[in-house]
Amino acid sequence: MAEFTPNFNLKKPYETDFFNIEDFNGNMDILDEKLKEAIQNEQLQGNVTEIKGTTEEIKTSVGSSGDLSSSPTLFGRLAEIKETLTSKFSEVVSKITGVDGKIGASGDSGTDTVFGKLNENSKILNNDFFIGGCEIFKENNTFTVPDNITEIYVTACGRGGNGGARNYNTSKTMKAATGGSGGEAVVSKSFIVSPKQTIPITFGAATVVGDLISLQNGNSGSTSYDTSDPETLIGAKSNGTGGGHSGNSSERGYDGVTGQGGRPYGVGGGGGGSLGNGGDAFHGTGNEFRFPGYGGGGGANTRISTSEYAQQGGPAIVIIYWGILGKQQSISDALNRFNNI
Repeated sequence: MAEFTPNFNLKKPYETDFFNIEDFNGNMDILDEKLKEAIQNEQLQGNVTEIKGTTEEIKTSVGSSGDLSSSPTLFGRLAEIKETLTSKFSEVVSKITGVDGKIGASGDSGTDTVFGKLNENSKILNNDFFIGGCEIFKENNTFTVPDNITEIYVTACGRGGNGGARNYNTSKTMKAATGGSGGEAVVSKSFIVSPKQTIPITFGAATVVGDLISLQNGNSGSTSYDTSDPETLIGAKSNGTGGGHSGNSSERGYDGVTGQGGRPYGVGGGGGGSLGNGGDAFHGTGNEFRFPGYGGGGGANTRISTSEYAQQGGPAIVIIYWGILGKQQSISDALNRFNNI
């Protein structure tokens, strides 16, 4: 016996049944009737129409990829967001570019950029104004003031006077010899200058630093003072302020601005001090003695001789310092440098 479907009651033959055309046609008639009923169903037709309307509305709301930012569609909103982001990105890039322009590059010099100012200040601090420097002169030359420098500090001295040589006069009276006086000296003396200014340095009858200062050489010691008159043994006086006088047979030479006076020996006086120490009096090679430092007067020779055997005065020197640390160095040098010729 055949079975039937639960909804439309369509006949379902068994596998062992022969095909029955009447059963097949009957099933088709039932399906035809049911489809007709469905098509004519008003509620179903209303639902289909509503679905179609909703689909069109969705398509309208979404729009298309070519919609402008002013379109009230999804693609229009996306275009608006894109324009906003692009505008903001351009603004950020513009600001970054502006900052980058103000920062500049590491090689900038003499510009208003951050690097330009840093490099300018670095040059001032590292090379001139802060660290500063010095130049030493022992012969004629020219000093050029560095960039950014408007003040220099001069330490200098004239040449020391030669020491005197002991001798007899024509009546065979023993005479005493005096040391030479120290050259005029200054330590870390300040002068106002201009950047790139050229200052000639000359040595001769005096030590001359441009039109800033002239330092006199020391006087040579005497070879004809009478030992019976102690006052005459003081010997040559200093030509320059700061240079030590020569000494007599009982006293060392007078001290200079930083150098000590030389020590006496027998009837010979020590040289006056200047930047460096004065030379000690000596008796040929019969005693230990020191030679004069920069600007120091020569010590007297107490042997019976001529002036050609007297001790030479110390040489002149000019040292020009600049910058903050340069000034400090000039003070330190005054204490340590000038007795090492």
